[in-house]
Amino acid sequence: MQKRALHPPHITHSPVVFTANAPFHVYEMVLPATDDAQPGDLTQMHYHPCLEIGIALAGEGVLGVQERIFPFPPQHMVVIPPGVWHMGQSHHGVAHWLFIHCPATFFRTSGAAAGMTQGEEIGELLHPFLIALEEHPTVQALAQVLVAEARQPQRGGAWVLSGTLSALLVVLWRAMRLLVEENGCCVQPQHASLQRIVPAMEWIARHYAEEMTLSMLARACALSASQLRRIFHYSLGSTPLAYLTEYRVRIAAMLLRADEKTSVAEIAFAVGFGSLSMFNRAFKRIFGMPPTAWTRRCGSASMGM
Repeated sequence: MQKRALHPPHITHSPVVFTANAPFHVYEMVLPATDDAQPGDLTQMHYHPCLEIGIALAGEGVLGVQERIFPFPPQHMVVIPPGVWHMGQSHHGVAHWLFIHCPATFFRTSGAAAGMTQGEEIGELLHPFLIALEEHPTVQALAQVLVAEARQPQRGGAWVLSGTLSALLVVLWRAMRLLVEENGCCVQPQHASLQRIVPAMEWIARHYAEEMTLSMLARACALSASQLRRIFHYSLGSTPLAYLTEYRVRIAAMLLRADEKTSVAEIAFAVGFGSLSMFNRAFKRIFGMPPTAWTRRCGSASMGM
């Protein structure tokens, strides 16, 4: 089966500049679809010197946040703290996002206004995490206000945005703490060495469907194979090829959910697996069940069964 390569990214990122008149930024971004409807546009691995909140309004894809890979359906929110490397990839059409950037001074002020102590500053406690809006009604309601105000600004809109964002930060802080207490699912602070393996992570995201070796990934980072393995393990607690396998499985899971007409075998080969048995083993290791059972469960959930 012929494997189609991903298109190169067309989105660039510039440093976020805040002013007295614009203490935070709220804007929409559309990741365009590729012309062959394959898992498509990739933002380069990047980070911001500020807190980033992203709301997936439409479309789906995957987010790579440090060593974690999150599939994002519509109506989910992701929180990315300052300095955390991340990238996103759309799938099956455009991915439509609303992004909010706010500096440390803003969320520290919000925490102080909420009566938090110095040791409870929002900025110090927020770790990267992804939440479903429908499971958090308060977050969903605040997000809807931000989206509506960003799309159709009204008189006094800056005050509405500021107040809503302050409330959202406190509610997110509560949700983050609850997630950590329940299952520790938040990503831990990154290692400084992560930057050295970013080229390998970006190469995997662009070429995951192609044949790939450890030597190829090492050359992308200007490292030896042993150096790459060591830094990957130190920074991500994984190996380069294990990271590649999980990335392929996550992409395959999106395809299985979105395309009922394509067989499991076709999808397995399309994302880079050499055999169906290899794919089934990897899928079960990550999702806890075979792909056919996982697909049936997703179908039942979508029909409210």
